[in-house]
Amino acid sequence: MKLQPNTRSDTAHLTRATLEVIQQLGDLIAAVGEHYPRQPEPGASSIGRHVRHILDHFTALRCATRSGRVNYNLRDRDSAVESDPAAARVEIEQIRAWLTGGDLEDRPLEVESEISISKYQNICLPGSLHREIIYVINHTIHHIAYAKTIARQMQLPLDAQLGVAPATATYLRSTKP
Repeated sequence: MKLQPNTRSDTAHLTRATLEVIQQLGDLIAAVGEHYPRQPEPGASSIGRHVRHILDHFTALRCATRSGRVNYNLRDRDSAVESDPAAARVEIEQIRAWLTGGDLEDRPLEVESEISISKYQNICLPGSLHREIIYVINHTIHHIAYAKTIARQMQLPLDAQLGVAPATATYLRSTKP
């Protein structure tokens, strides 16, 4: 099967899908309320830390639309976003504005990331904006699922659809009578 070039409809589909996961992130923040910065046990990550990590990836990708290089090494660890749900909502609104601003047509990007846990080692590879949007969508869903696990540890009720991967959602729809 030969892959077809990306089209405007691909951009529209990716934009909608990304807005869906951003909405889930906002729903997560609203659902956990005051428990957002709380660690379920000492040394564990908080839901706020997962949200900050997700938003760091979106910020790196948004910067790449200007620079041509996405660098997932750049993180804003220990920022207000980890402890303040209002700060996270502000960043989410900035990302939503970027997503709806019409700057998501596919284009080549360089993708930079550290690859080794035993020593400092960076790699830079060719990529594309649409491929990285797909990555960030999946990365977001993955971390929302982690946050959902943390919420369960704290006995917080969350919507069952939060953090469900698209392929899993399709499978679940196909198994319903």
